[in-house]
Amino acid sequence: GMQNEVADDLDNGDPWYRHEFDLIQRTDKPILGICLGLQMIAVALGGSLSRLPSIVDTNKHVVLTSEGEAYFGQQELYVHERHQWVVDSADIVGMNILAHSNDGIEILHYPERNIIGTQFHPEIDASPNSPKLFWDILQVIEQPAEVARA
Repeated sequence: GMQNEVADDLDNGDPWYRHEFDLIQRTDKPILGICLGLQMIAVALGGSLSRLPSIVDTNKHVVLTSEGEAYFGQQELYVHERHQWVVDSADIVGMNILAHSNDGIEILHYPERNIIGTQFHPEIDASPNSPKLFWDILQVIEQPAEVARA
């Protein structure tokens, strides 16, 4: 189960959220989480969230970690975001942070479970590279864990 009071704020007592948290914890199927999906992955697996003072709705650069650079072949991505909650901690065994920005974690990857989540919206064209970025994210999740560790 989760010991995260943020989950209580996030779900507002809605049983759908609890069902989704449980599904994330138990499934052996690949998961791609976008925006709220990333936040739910983080909370379900032991990370935590922070609430920003106001809603972020902008195109911005996010910085890739060395692990992220290995997947995406560049140091930064230009993406679109719209959110008020951010993942501030993902100290989860087996979870890799692939990108971050000034307000939180931008991409989480859990290779052993074929889980990837983005805070930003890769389905929104923030740049001419956006369609390729979405494809690249899907490719990360399809790589076997052994390749991801190499």
